[in-house]
Amino acid sequence: MSEYSVEEQKILAKFVISNNLLSFTIYHNKEMDKLFEFISPIIKPNKELLEQANKIATKMDLIYTETKTISHPSGFTLFVYEGNRIRISVIMLSKGMEQYIDKYLGPIIQEFAEDLEDHYAKSKALKEFDGRDKSAFKDMPEIFEKKLNIDLMLPHYCKYVGFEPERKIELYIYEAADKLTRKLGYFYLSNLIYATKQYVIDKAKQLYSENPKKAKKEGINPDKIDFPPTEQFYLAIYNLRKMGMLVPIQINELHSFSKIKYPKETSELKSEA
Repeated sequence: MSEYSVEEQKILAKFVISNNLLSFTIYHNKEMDKLFEFISPIIKPNKELLEQANKIATKMDLIYTETKTISHPSGFTLFVYEGNRIRISVIMLSKGMEQYIDKYLGPIIQEFAEDLEDHYAKSKALKEFDGRDKSAFKDMPEIFEKKLNIDLMLPHYCKYVGFEPERKIELYIYEAADKLTRKLGYFYLSNLIYATKQYVIDKAKQLYSENPKKAKKEGINPDKIDFPPTEQFYLAIYNLRKMGMLVPIQINELHSFSKIKYPKETSELKSEA
């Protein structure tokens, strides 16, 4: 039995999805018209992979609530779910906390599909769709992002909201995030765990160097720090996001946050190339 609740395990699964997602496609399952397609701005799949996955997903013979998973030797997974009036195709990299994906990917996608179909039930947009006018589904990208927390994949920055976290793990994550924000302007949540551990090690080294007696008394050894499991870091990060202390940045806005200055491509450089 897991030490984490069902809700916590679903949160962890969403982190895995966001960190490994290549594409997410929603079809109307009558004629397999494509209603929505999300292509990751972080891990972009090649055209051949998308075409192959699209062909496989649309040709499958599935019944309501049935799922199919196809694993590719190169490390990709195609997951397909059949809803009442929609079919969902997901392409992901196959890595990281597999136990949560194995258990919760299906339920998460099914819950999303049911919520999506309920959203369009009153207007009968899915029921009456004839393959032509897709304007009724213009809010589908917003629903997709909100329901699946897909912005977990985006770069983030740290924001002070008037107080500091009380839990020690959240405080260390927040302080490490603040340091990265001041130095680089942004960070990715998957990299924040490593940065936090390094931040804690550096603090321990500083204390050990400046006040070895206090370090010894408090049992602090920079070479032997017992960190919590990765899952606890992700859950703490998720909680910090809920508190508004870690804020996502859209990819097209990243340049205005980044403090890394890249050399501009001048016309002279272009002509020499």
